[in-house]
Amino acid sequence: MAALAAVAVAAAEHQVGGNMKMILTESENKQIEERIAQLERKTSGEVVVAVARRSSSYSSSAMLLSSIAALLLSIPLVNVAMDVLYRPDLAIQAVNMQMILYIPIFLCVLAAARVLINRFPALLAPAINTAKKQQKVQERSAWVFYENRLYNTKEGTGVLLYISLHERTARILADAGIYQKIGQDGLQDMAEKLALGIRQ
Repeated sequence: MAALAAVAVAAAEHQVGGNMKMILTESENKQIEERIAQLERKTSGEVVVAVARRSSSYSSSAMLLSSIAALLLSIPLVNVAMDVLYRPDLAIQAVNMQMILYIPIFLCVLAAARVLINRFPALLAPAINTAKKQQKVQERSAWVFYENRLYNTKEGTGVLLYISLHERTARILADAGIYQKIGQDGLQDMAEKLALGIRQ
């Protein structure tokens, strides 16, 4: 089961723009595997640690922010383009030329903003509230929990330790056997302590 830790680390990493990158170094992965193996030798728990760079790409928020940027920047850029390109002796009226220029400029700014936001996810911070972040962490951690079949362990002792770096939070999910012994309050308390360590 300890070998699943490294698999879960990779599985938890959300694929963004077709790029799948490992968050932890090989040495860090090995340390996690060794500690999990020690824990599993002492208890009947089956533990998986999953570390995600972020729990969602927040594509709707990214599109909203990109659209706002494109709307705000396109008109001044059209004016600059008009100053450079338009001459009164052209057969086209100035208003028509502005309309012709607006659409490609808007699309270029929209695409550039999306690339910039994908490259620097911190730019999304003003567009994403805490509740949405928590929802995405819950959804992603549940997916990893079920993907690794931790709900179906032999003795009901599966545990997922899910860490989401961008959201600076952690979530602990447990199979029925662990849940009955510790309860939601105990799991929540452990997750909050872990999240506090991530934020520091």
